[in-house]
Amino acid sequence: MRVLLTTLNAKYIHVNLALRYLRACCRDLGHTFILDEFTINDRPEHIAAAIYHRRPDLAAFSCYIWNIEPTLTVIRILKTVRPELIVLCGGPEVSFDVEDFLEHHPEVDMVVGGEGEMPFRALMERLAENAVLWLPDEGRPGTAGPPGGKYIHSVSPGGTRLDPRLLAAVPGLAWRQKGRIRINPQPDLTPMATPAFTSPSAGDATKGLPLSAGQAAGETWALGGDLDAIPFPYAEDLAAGAGNLSQRTVYYETSRGCPFACGFCLSSTTTGLRYFSLERVKDDLRKLLAAGVREIKFVDRTFNAHKKRALAIWEFLVSLKPRARFYFEIAADRLDEDMLSFLRRVPAGLFQFEIGVQTINPEVNDRCNRRQDWERLSANVRRLREMGNIRLHLDLIAGLPGETYAGVGKSFDAVAAIKPHEIQLGFLKLLKGTPLRARAKDFGYLFLERPPYEVLASSAISYEEMLRLHSMENMLQLYGNSHLADHALGYLVQQAFGGSHFKCYEALAAWWEEQELFRRGHSQRDLFNHLAAFAASLGNSGCPSIPAAAEKIAMSETGGQAAPSLVSPPPAGRERPGGRFRPLAPFGLERFYQLLKFDFLCRDRSRNFPGWMPPSTLSELERSDILARIADPAFREKYMPGLKQEAPANIRRHGFIEFFPCHPERPEADAATLVFFYYGPGNFKAEVYYLQAPFKSP
Repeated sequence: MRVLLTTLNAKYIHVNLALRYLRACCRDLGHTFILDEFTINDRPEHIAAAIYHRRPDLAAFSCYIWNIEPTLTVIRILKTVRPELIVLCGGPEVSFDVEDFLEHHPEVDMVVGGEGEMPFRALMERLAENAVLWLPDEGRPGTAGPPGGKYIHSVSPGGTRLDPRLLAAVPGLAWRQKGRIRINPQPDLTPMATPAFTSPSAGDATKGLPLSAGQAAGETWALGGDLDAIPFPYAEDLAAGAGNLSQRTVYYETSRGCPFACGFCLSSTTTGLRYFSLERVKDDLRKLLAAGVREIKFVDRTFNAHKKRALAIWEFLVSLKPRARFYFEIAADRLDEDMLSFLRRVPAGLFQFEIGVQTINPEVNDRCNRRQDWERLSANVRRLREMGNIRLHLDLIAGLPGETYAGVGKSFDAVAAIKPHEIQLGFLKLLKGTPLRARAKDFGYLFLERPPYEVLASSAISYEEMLRLHSMENMLQLYGNSHLADHALGYLVQQAFGGSHFKCYEALAAWWEEQELFRRGHSQRDLFNHLAAFAASLGNSGCPSIPAAAEKIAMSETGGQAAPSLVSPPPAGRERPGGRFRPLAPFGLERFYQLLKFDFLCRDRSRNFPGWMPPSTLSELERSDILARIADPAFREKYMPGLKQEAPANIRRHGFIEFFPCHPERPEADAATLVFFYYGPGNFKAEVYYLQAPFKSP
């Protein structure tokens, strides 16, 4: 039987772990398994065509919140041209309200809910062992097809004509029988409590592919709570050559379950926490790294839930000295001194931590059944940030029960104050099966009834406020998380918004709305120009006013004609939401432009300077003299050891020197500073060296 395992990933670089588990658990059976992945950016008709040409007898789709709608479109196309194709769906998006899903989607024949390895294995085993697959007519016994022949699938209005004797024996399977939907009991995931399946023996169709850790040919798989019984999921990929995996994000798990039960998370629908053995984990990671995998994302819900295990895996990874990056989702308030001490020694760039803050409001956390020590979490993140070797990504969620717009702002400013590398402002989604969805009416939620089930408003936050937060999230991505203009924006936050990043993004988003900038695309240069004009709108009067520097933008960037988007006042009768700011004095605005100039030069090597950029105070003769000094190898060895190997010609060709009235890292005080920008080949951002005349390190 030809079985296609497929899904629509969010991005091409993502690798679906679930499909590989299913394939691994059935690699000893007599079926032909075909794994083919697509993305949500592919056209459904193109995906359907590719699957059609694969000629599967059964197509199994892995379904998630981001891909369920295009997946169903693909299935409908396939069922139109191949009504005999049997379609099986699994994954978190179809694991809840299964009966309702099947009733509304007659094109789907079967659904596997929850963890799929055991039900899928049971189904595939029964289909492999039983020649009688379909019941051709009501009232007639099933007949066996010819050996090696094509299975015939009759279709009737009452559902697919699968042999109910096979389907009724598959745990966790929902299926159709004579127009009715049958839902089998879920499998018992207690370790070693489930039926065992025979592992492949030498010389079979798996052609020597690895078994699970510590498992010999002829032993058994207990596909229940014992996670080590699940074979290594990437064996086929590595056997075929790992070139494809080396260019993609490989997903891997060391545990299943979560110690928490947050009301908005699917983890709240399960209990218990199970682990793969450390020996198994180490063996798997060795194989992936030896094959050249460069990026591994651990999908454990809380990687450091078990301190000793987390430390053991981190220590193991560091000991391998890999040329790879590893991503972990952790609870930062569970880090202790032992863990922090070790993390200080991790090589820079090896680890990235994703930390779910969501909110700092303890009452809101209580409504979500969350336990979080914000004071400890923030203190630990500050320590990690000071170490400087681990990239930190912190999450917030807008729309949590009882949290107001002002409350979101308070959480945002608290997180911004500890300076993570990235802040994600997400929006609450009322996922099927979660406690918050069951209590939606209690909190006055208005939300999308279709994926992604996003909250539009609640009794605590209005739709208008949620829309404003969406606009601010856009600004956060363009300016904050990109670090496009950190020095200028940081100065603006302090000088005009009293240190509130939230108020700054609020005002910036409102200004973008006024100028209708959200309606078009923007280059990096555009983003700098918009920020310059926005700062100009915060002039002495507190109303939009374009000084000479910003006026140059309008003239130089639009062929000599003033750009209306830079000078438009707020619409009549509408107050700018971000109007709460201290107007910038001329000195503050000039200092802002100096910092924006610095940020621009860090990113742009074109030397085609925008109109708002303050003119250089260096003459060409002075600039040439300074560059000649920097080109001297002895000078670079003393003051710029990172460039001591560069040829003098490269220094002149790829370098640029500029004078600033302040040190960009300490803009509050006057401190004349020379900055050398080196745009080495292949660098998207300049290497920056601070100098003070006469060429002393600052």
